[in-house]
Amino acid sequence: MLVTNRNVQDLLRSFAQRTSRTEDVARAEVAKPAESTVVRKSDEVVLSQEAQEVHRALRALKETPEVREDLVADLRQRIQDGTYKVDSEEIAELLLSDDDE
Repeated sequence: MLVTNRNVQDLLRSFAQRTSRTEDVARAEVAKPAESTVVRKSDEVVLSQEAQEVHRALRALKETPEVREDLVADLRQRIQDGTYKVDSEEIAELLLSDDDE
């Protein structure tokens, strides 16, 4: 096939006409009044299993009181009764041990 300047011009003219028609159709679609039965999709979020587990853990953490009143009351009572004993050797070992253990 011999490609001439005329063939190129015809091809460009045809493309321009098709593009113009496509733009006209697009404008007509935009200009249409909204139909009364428009169905709109809502967004949806799906969390991974790991994210769901983190969410459950955070919720449980939020529900846990900052101070364990039952433990504090027990320790307070043992201190008042004189029955609370501190193992100084155990405390020293804990202080000197690595944090990784």
